[in-house]
Amino acid sequence: MSAAAVLAHLQSTGAPDTAPFAVDKPRADELAGDYASADGALLWERRHDAGSNSTSIAKAVAVDESGNVVVAGFAPNGLNHDYFTAKYAAADGAVLWEQLYDGQAAGEDRVENRNGLALGPNGMVAITGVSDGFPGGAWGYGLTTVVYRDSPAPVSIALIGGNVRVRFAGEPGRRYAIQRAPAITGPWDTIATVEAPSDGQLEHLDSSPLVGSAFYRTSSVISDQ
Repeated sequence: MSAAAVLAHLQSTGAPDTAPFAVDKPRADELAGDYASADGALLWERRHDAGSNSTSIAKAVAVDESGNVVVAGFAPNGLNHDYFTAKYAAADGAVLWEQLYDGQAAGEDRVENRNGLALGPNGMVAITGVSDGFPGGAWGYGLTTVVYRDSPAPVSIALIGGNVRVRFAGEPGRRYAIQRAPAITGPWDTIATVEAPSDGQLEHLDSSPLVGSAFYRTSSVISDQ
């Protein structure tokens, strides 16, 4: 991530999009699926197994800008329920990540409805719901919000002569802004906008780098259309 005091950080962006998805029946598993738009053929399905004599319930689903599917609800932990969140790959439904959130009281934690899930920039996934927030035997429920973010892909930085080469992997066809700042707190300036080729590998040569040190970051460019 660093070379001669030059640092880089890659960010990816998703657009907010939510829709309802719920299953509520005894001994239920959470099931996510994707269907072809032309004929409705099943492209993939993915099940979260709650285990015997237990219930997991999906309350919300969202699709990010890359077509990945995010499902949120709650799942059993042996005593009660925890927030459950998972992201599945658009192409084949592979599990990109799964998270269980058990509140500070280790009590009942539930995402209640479709409004409990939202997507934001840089792979951000925000979850909110009802959570038991009183440890030590006291009783009471409040609202708890947790935020997850996709792990950024690595950026390669190299000094070549008096230039700085920035390399990173992106999604083919997507446009990315490359930004530079003298400090991690900014100010950030966009020095180039590039589109990922078919192999997703991007490279930019900064021929006028800052004197001393600089920070670099990238983010996908969201179309206004």
